[in-house]
Amino acid sequence: MHDGSTAAYNQAAIEDELEQQRRLSQADAYLTWLFRNLGPYIGDRVLEVGCAIGNITQFLIDKPHVVGIDVAPEMIEVIRERFSDHPGFSAQVCDILDPAVLQLAEQAFDTVICPHVLEHVRDDELAMRHVRELLQPGGRLVLLVPTVKWVWGTLDVATGHQRRYNWREVKALCERNGFRIQDHWYVNFVAVFGWYYTGRILKKTIIPTEQYGLYNRLTPMLARLETWLRPPMGLSVVAVCEAI
Repeated sequence: MHDGSTAAYNQAAIEDELEQQRRLSQADAYLTWLFRNLGPYIGDRVLEVGCAIGNITQFLIDKPHVVGIDVAPEMIEVIRERFSDHPGFSAQVCDILDPAVLQLAEQAFDTVICPHVLEHVRDDELAMRHVRELLQPGGRLVLLVPTVKWVWGTLDVATGHQRRYNWREVKALCERNGFRIQDHWYVNFVAVFGWYYTGRILKKTIIPTEQYGLYNRLTPMLARLETWLRPPMGLSVVAVCEAI
């Protein structure tokens, strides 16, 4: 899932991310659990920033109006073919940092979902300003970004990450750019250690398929734990924000 400046994405990084997205698509239990938590906050007219190949889009696809944008033509080609039989869905190559993206505001989105995008863009402040302008007052942003800075390693570099965040930074970024925080929670507590081991110890540039498979098998148990008791940290944080 990515969007942002094409300068931050050379061809090798795009190919790595495309393969990562394909591997992630196999983690169907994890994706289903993630969306089950996000779903109640998502309306009927949705813009997905950084739609990639549609790992999140698949859960949005039956909404009346869904638009996906991504900077990588390779991703848009895949997602258009994948959901070609859904008339309410469209996708286009577009950069959230490009002022031209604001033309989409006329489509009256009630929700923008931004899953793992801001860490890729060179200017996250501008990206957030554009997201705010794409929403009417009272519209909702569902934001997902990586946290835990000490896990930074080869995985982050290979997928074009510009940064990881802490919650204080995320909250301030949202509030500076016209959003009120409604809720937030961490996800993927166990994955913190897997990311650290893979990216800092093994120094791999892509998560092994078997690691996704293991995590997928563990998801039912982990989902119950994280739903019952929100963890004090996680590999990512979700922020649900209202446009004011």
